[in-house]
Amino acid sequence: MGYCTTTEVENRFKALSMGATTSLTPTKCQQQIDIHSARVDGRLAGLFTVPVTGSTALLILKGLVSDLAAADALDLITEAASADKDHMHKRAQDLRAAAEKELTRIADGEMSLVDATAAGSEGSFRSYNADNSIEPVFKRATRQW
Repeated sequence: MGYCTTTEVENRFKALSMGATTSLTPTKCQQQIDIHSARVDGRLAGLFTVPVTGSTALLILKGLVSDLAAADALDLITEAASADKDHMHKRAQDLRAAAEKELTRIADGEMSLVDATAAGSEGSFRSYNADNSIEPVFKRATRQW
């Protein structure tokens, strides 16, 4: 399941038009949504339980995945278009760059998904001391090892 719908991608950028007879079909758009949703999950899996389910976090991720999928859709349309290719290609690049930058900020911890569930240690490294809240004790002038 993706973080957005094909309608949300279409609404994100008004130049997008999907249909069975256009170069951008709902099926192709859904494939891009699924790909980008999986990429987002892969980037955030170390920080949050994925798929992310918090309502505020979902709004953020919906925008990111919509922008990434819209950028891919614009690239697809640009390949088939005869006019205004430069503008559409630039817009696709800008959408992609902004979404990637924001995703990197989340992954680097500069931006938080406030209501997303933090990832536990189940899928990553485990520590007996951390799991049992054991504080390390160090002594001075004593051989400890």
